[in-house]
Order: sequence, then structure tokens, then C-alpha cells
Amino acid sequence: MTTEAKVVLGIALATVVLLGGIIWSSTRKQAGQLSYTTDFPADYQTGDIINDTDYQDGSKEAKVTVVNFSDYECPFCREVHPIFMALRDDFTTEELRLVWRHLPITEIHQQAYPAAVAAQAALKQGKFKEFSDALFNNVPRLSEEFYQSLAQDLGLNVDQFNQDRQNVAIQWEAYRARTYFGDHALRIQTPTIYINGVEYTGERTKEAIEGAIKVQLAL
Repeated sequence: MTTEAKVVLGIALATVVLLGGIIWSSTRKQAGQLSYTTDFPADYQTGDIINDTDYQDGSKEAKVTVVNFSDYECPFCREVHPIFMALRDDFTTEELRLVWRHLPITEIHQQAYPAAVAAQAALKQGKFKEFSDALFNNVPRLSEEFYQSLAQDLGLNVDQFNQDRQNVAIQWEAYRARTYFGDHALRIQTPTIYINGVEYTGERTKEAIEGAIKVQLAL
């Protein structure tokens, strides 16, 4: 093959690769793929262990507050999730406040953060619990297509749901706990539970967690 022919062939191959990239990128956009940032504006503050935009069930004046830091792709979080939610059945809203914090370990769980953003968008329409239950029950299916389908199944305004997921403020709400734990975030084992501001290190069973709550109620 002559040098001129090699040059022509090289240009042709480069053109094919370039066109393929453009088509692939266009296909992703047409499929409705969303982009998620972890590079937030400086005025997005780390906040406290509990923030107003977190999912909360119970009075802010409740004697006991249980905070659950969780990741939708964490198998241990999946086991604790129904236990955490079931605590509502055994205590009044004046006795117990439940708070959910997203702690997506993005380094090993590719869908943890998109799932958290989707759940946070569902929270804006009052469907956080139902959305979270479905995410944990369908971990192998976590994907853009599934979030869209689930939003429809739960009767959400899908257009608003998609707009909210693209809102940087809502993406921040789904990632904020990573900044709360700072440099220790990657060493945190999910789920991490706090009871009245103190990390709970007991057994992750309903009986054990209820026992710890009752101790606080008795103080």
C-alpha cells in the first residue's frame, strides 16, 4: 500500500470514529439520559446531620430522632430499610422522628447517586417512601429507564420529576451527606444509623434498634 493510500485510509477511519461518536452522543441524548454533577457551587453548605430537605417522618420536637444514612445499591442497606421504616408503626410521631440521608458510595455503586437523585425528586411529590421501597426491591433494574417507569407507575408528574432530577439543588440534596462526612466518607460503612446524634453500633435488628430508642425515651 502506498503512503498516499495509507493517509487516505487513516482519514477515512478517523471520520468513521468521529461520526460514530456523534451518533452515540445523539442517541444518549435522545434516550433521555441525564447528567449528574458532584461539583457543586461554593454556597452549597455542608449543613448539619439533619437538613430541612431530608425525608422526615415525625415531629421535629420528638424526643428521639433516628437518622439513617443509606445507599440504594448497598445490600446491607436493603436489609435495614424495611426495619427503619417499620419503626414508625411502634412509636408516635411525638416520640420518634425518622430521617433519611442519602450516602451514595459512587466509587463502587454506579447507580447509587442517580437513584438517590430520583428518590429525592419523588420526595418533592410526596412519594419518597414508595419510591425508595421500589428501588430496594429492584436493585438489578436500577437505570434511567426504570426511574422513568417507576415515576409513571407511582402517578408522579413525570415532566416535573425529570426537571427536578436535573436541578442542581436536588442533586446536592442527594449527595450532601458525602460532604458531611468529609474525608471519612469512603470509610463509612452503610447503613450508618444515628440515634439522638450518636452513632448506633448495636445489632441491625428491629428489636435491638427499638430497644435503643426506648432507652432514650426513658431518659
